[in-house]
Amino acid sequence: MKRFVFSIFLPTLVVLPWHVQKPVLQKLYTLTHQRVWCNGQKKIVTCVVFKIIKIRFIVDDCLKFVEREKRRGHTYHGILMDPPSYGRGPNGEMWKFEKEVTKLIQACAEILDKDALFFLINSYTTGFSSIVLDNTLRTDDLARSSKWYCGNRRNCPSNRKSRFTTPMWNLWQLAEKMINVLYEDNHVLCVEKPINIPVMEDDSHDMDLLTMCKEYLKEKYQKPGNVYCGLVHRLDRPVGGVMVFAKTSKAAARLSESVRTHQLKKEYLAILDGIPAKKSDTLEDYLSKDTRTNTVSVTDAKHGKKCHLSYEVIDQKGRQSLVHIILGTGRSHQIRVQFASRKLPLIHDQRYNPHTTKGPIGLYAFRLTFPHPTLKTPIVVQATPTSSIWKEFEVNYDKL
Repeated sequence: MKRFVFSIFLPTLVVLPWHVQKPVLQKLYTLTHQRVWCNGQKKIVTCVVFKIIKIRFIVDDCLKFVEREKRRGHTYHGILMDPPSYGRGPNGEMWKFEKEVTKLIQACAEILDKDALFFLINSYTTGFSSIVLDNTLRTDDLARSSKWYCGNRRNCPSNRKSRFTTPMWNLWQLAEKMINVLYEDNHVLCVEKPINIPVMEDDSHDMDLLTMCKEYLKEKYQKPGNVYCGLVHRLDRPVGGVMVFAKTSKAAARLSESVRTHQLKKEYLAILDGIPAKKSDTLEDYLSKDTRTNTVSVTDAKHGKKCHLSYEVIDQKGRQSLVHIILGTGRSHQIRVQFASRKLPLIHDQRYNPHTTKGPIGLYAFRLTFPHPTLKTPIVVQATPTSSIWKEFEVNYDKL
């Protein structure tokens, strides 16, 4: 099983499951500190707690743990370290940052996955600069397309009579791994939206896709100041798939017009919790949204907005059906509500499936077709879902 490793306080490890992958990295700023008892001892250690997932604590010697994982063939997609300057183990083992950290870094680099996202080290060791730590981190295992950051931060009280310990930090991050770029030219940027990431900033203040795209453009083209990236359509937060953004205001206006006139064609894959009576059909409803609860329901023409979609069943496994959907209108939660109202909710839909179980929602925006904003030629952008729920079905998506 692929996992994250967060080494917080030697010898305490925090291991996180792979399914949290990028959302964990994007939620680093939501960390809170909490004191916990370590292995039943009176000693209290400081650890980092994520609000969004369950954490597994392991009390072990970090270097021995890493060496065992290497022998087992386990790899990890992210490593955080906050090693102490000095410490002793229960059996007289001695840890001294200046002598031991290089060996630990080299060992950890060997268990990073080929698609690893980052390796972050934080330390308060005096007399050991961030430049030295940066050179230590640049091992052969990390010498690939990547971005490097290092720095020191000194906190000084307002009276300037004393200074706190200077924290230093170093970050290795694999380049262009935060977003998957599917198509790009001077006018448009098409990317794959990760699941459980908001398209734009919301009340959760989690990292959003629009900000990620702006950061990508800013770094790739070395642009100072603000970067323009126009949002022309949306996806629900739990849904992943293809999205197009405008790189100029002119492109944004023309893409928005394509959305309004239904020239931007959206195709989805969905896994239904049930079997439709018809292999293919067109669904028409009137939908009304309750902004207070952020839920949508089917209503009548007087109280709702008309919507329609077409679907075709392309595979079945047990009581689950894989359907190909062509969206006629783009109402909020439309696909989820239209099928749920027919007692065919999407699997893992926490909002509209009354018998849902945990897992990624069975909905994916797998293809976009739109006229290029300046050339007017049709652009087709496609991505294939990769999570385990889709692997149950044997389908050639290119033929759809």
